[in-house]
Amino acid sequence: MKKIGILNIGYGNVNRLKSSLQKINLGEIVLVNKNNLCEVEVLFLPGVGNFHEVSKLYDKMIRNYIINHIDNGSKVIGICVGMQLLFSSSEEGNGYGLNLIDGKVKKILGNEEPVPNIGQLIPIWQNFIIPEFIKENYYYHTHSYYCNVTDKNCSVLASINYNKISIPVIIKKNNLLGFQFHPELSNYQGLALLKYFVNE
Repeated sequence: MKKIGILNIGYGNVNRLKSSLQKINLGEIVLVNKNNLCEVEVLFLPGVGNFHEVSKLYDKMIRNYIINHIDNGSKVIGICVGMQLLFSSSEEGNGYGLNLIDGKVKKILGNEEPVPNIGQLIPIWQNFIIPEFIKENYYYHTHSYYCNVTDKNCSVLASINYNKISIPVIIKKNNLLGFQFHPELSNYQGLALLKYFVNE
């Protein structure tokens, strides 16, 4: 059993993520904030929010806490804007990300499909071995921006094609992992995905 932390600093659907993790019984779930910067084996950066506004909440203390966890070998998992914050900057304002993965968060352009992208989609997996019951499932997306990955050490595990753009939806760099979609809002298939990657 693992000790799992969820960053709880004033944004995101923290309670829904906590509830989802409790359902799959992975271990102790703790909410991490400035008054409780405890050591955990897996740290979630939750989703839902504007990159510019959320980045303001990532002050020096929180940024150092995250980086120390990565340096110590703990797994960090970003969801939606939490994944986008692993990068340095975004076209959604002029906030500063964590600069842990090379690339930039860009606006989804085009008019063939509506923006924001909202709905259930099946990812296209990129030569990554994963159980079929996870691979062939729909996952809930809601976003207007995407991560343009240029980091040679970052693998795009899965993507979607949207408005003629190949959009990374699962990325991995060493002990960093990002989901552009919301596994915690993707019913049983999202729970299975969370369990698989937390235990990976």
